[in-house]
Amino acid sequence: MKRTALTVSLAVIGFVPASTWADAPGARSLEEIIVTAQRRSQSLQDVPISISVVSADDIARNSMFDFTDTAQLTPGVSLQTASAALASIIVRGVGPGFFAPTAQSVPVFVDEIPASQPGVVFNTMVDVERVELLRGPQGTLYGKNAPSGAYNITTATPRFDKVEGYVSGSYSHWHANNEPTTDIRGALNVPITEKVAARLAGVYAQSEGGIDMGSPFASDDATGGKDHNSLRAKLLWDISDNSQLHVIGNYQDLEDYWSLRVYDGLVPSTGGSNPVAAIYTDFSDRKDFSGRRSESGTKVKDIAFKYEWNGDLTNVDVIFGYQDFDATLFQNQNPTPTVEPSGVDFDLGTQQTTLELRVSDTGDFMDYVAGVFISDAEAEAFTLLDTGTVVPATVDQKNAGAAVFGNFTFHLSEQWDFSAGMRYEDNSQEYVSKVDIVGFEGNLDEDLDFDHLSWSLKLNYFASENTTAYLAIDNAYRQGGINSYVPAMLALGEVLDNQAIIDTAQAFQMYDEEVSTAFEIGLKGSLLDKKLRYTLAVFYQEFEDHIIRQNDPSADDLQRFGPLYTLLFTNAEDVVTQGFEFEFTYLLSERWTLDFRSAYFDATVDEWQSRLCTEGLDEPGEQVFCPGESGSELSDLPKWNTNTQVSYFSPLDAGWSMFSTLSWTFNSESARNSNVTSRYDDPLHFINLNVGFTNADFTVTLWGKNLTDEQNVQTPFLTENGDPELPPALTADHDAGPQYGVTVAYTF
Repeated sequence: MKRTALTVSLAVIGFVPASTWADAPGARSLEEIIVTAQRRSQSLQDVPISISVVSADDIARNSMFDFTDTAQLTPGVSLQTASAALASIIVRGVGPGFFAPTAQSVPVFVDEIPASQPGVVFNTMVDVERVELLRGPQGTLYGKNAPSGAYNITTATPRFDKVEGYVSGSYSHWHANNEPTTDIRGALNVPITEKVAARLAGVYAQSEGGIDMGSPFASDDATGGKDHNSLRAKLLWDISDNSQLHVIGNYQDLEDYWSLRVYDGLVPSTGGSNPVAAIYTDFSDRKDFSGRRSESGTKVKDIAFKYEWNGDLTNVDVIFGYQDFDATLFQNQNPTPTVEPSGVDFDLGTQQTTLELRVSDTGDFMDYVAGVFISDAEAEAFTLLDTGTVVPATVDQKNAGAAVFGNFTFHLSEQWDFSAGMRYEDNSQEYVSKVDIVGFEGNLDEDLDFDHLSWSLKLNYFASENTTAYLAIDNAYRQGGINSYVPAMLALGEVLDNQAIIDTAQAFQMYDEEVSTAFEIGLKGSLLDKKLRYTLAVFYQEFEDHIIRQNDPSADDLQRFGPLYTLLFTNAEDVVTQGFEFEFTYLLSERWTLDFRSAYFDATVDEWQSRLCTEGLDEPGEQVFCPGESGSELSDLPKWNTNTQVSYFSPLDAGWSMFSTLSWTFNSESARNSNVTSRYDDPLHFINLNVGFTNADFTVTLWGKNLTDEQNVQTPFLTENGDPELPPALTADHDAGPQYGVTVAYTF
């Protein structure tokens, strides 16, 4: 398989592409999966990286509308996606709990262009050929730094041969409140000349959401929904036999609505002497009792140019990208019926420009990829935090970076490959901020510089045509930064003569760069005449000065400004994550296919001296710092995640075929169980089912998601009622529950 000519035939890919079903589940042997993880087309089996691939068939079989839907097929990944403005990615249990204005640990690339924010792609995904998740450090292969992993999203390329496309419409209902969701998407391919072709793809999606607004004062009936509009245009110019120019433009207008918390028990601020009669609820009612739903608006505009030249001695790629990301957000921190909405108002504008020059080639003795990456980004943010104390903050940040990277693979023999890579990166930050805490200002005007030399070593052993083993050792880094709220907190602490506030402010002024080393052993191959394909990876990654966010403090002296501390980053001296990923696909028969994906990680803190005593985990009191104990859990994410799918395909009469996919996703109990109740510590089982019929032109799919009506309640905490004689309620994030729908698609 190694260094042989590879061909791959890509069908016209839409949201529910009728043409792809005829060959997938009923094939006599599994087709080779081609990926571009190492910046060149390779068989998945030859790549010494733990990779999960979500194909166009997977998207169709699972009725995936958003990027977040891919998480069920990539176990070990958590996508935090209340809105595009709050999106974040956690891989192998390590990463921010929600949006973080720090350097990304898992960047997202769309057609090789790095996104300025992860949320750029989280809520709209259309006309996609393939999504690749690369786990572990990837910095020696990519322009933008990728210290914990990377996402590669490849969209459909314009074709020169014919006019073609598709349109699909979906209509669904949430089980909890019967609110409808409408989704219309499509793509059109148009050859302009023999050398120029264009492709357009767009989405319109609208839903009020599956969470009812239960407050008599609420201005909206429901939350948890969205109003999305997006358009992508791609132009391909075949300049000559060995050169091409790609031009790509995107526009997205995204409105998102969500519920910060729901209750189980007596809703706070109701009953007793409160003006609203007692309201009893539980999590399964899926009701929000605040007077206003949380919401965000995001607009994204970007343009990119990619020039490819394939020479006799080397291939050259020049990739330029510009992206403008504007987001406004209101997050209601007072989700009770009688309390005026207050919380966080957030405005963020970022402009990112990137340029990558890359050379690459494959040969009998050596393959290589090397390049230079230059980036320039500006961010302007305004935050108004109102949780009893009003705290306005403005931040202007400029980031400039340059990197040189390269990866060289030497073919030592027919059975052995050795790869060595390096990446030198230099980053600078200009940071200006102004924060006001009850009249006490804290201003910053700082310049920071970070640089690091990362490296990678990999050894590939091709035991046979169908079996490959590898060993990988990778070093990675992530730049540090500044906490803008700290100077004002320090000034206030000194005026109040509050030593706890002073100590924490001095401890959290800045956070250092993060360095990690990852070890991975993998095995990939196929069995039973290529009817069964498998991948296995075992990993261990140790982080020095891991960049981590603080939680709500439990110390009495810090309670007044508790929410401020959740916006601060610090360094945990030693963090370790270890575990494995395992996947296989098995053709049970001509009509049945079994897919199984599994991941286990154990992410722990070995040393964290600056950890604040945390509400929900530590007892309230005078103590401020509660150093993390060796082996304590890094997060409350479930350690075990699996997905099992059974797919069926059968030809019918008159050119029609039937297909069906049953998907079962399993999440183990929370790694850091709640200390207030054990009612929600059980593992979760999510069942999705698709049944459809297709011919050459039409596809009709009936689908249901979360048919088991699982309640994803992780680590609930207590909230006191307004009447001290009434019992407190359990509080947790919301879960929308089951959804049922139908999708009709026409391919032309």
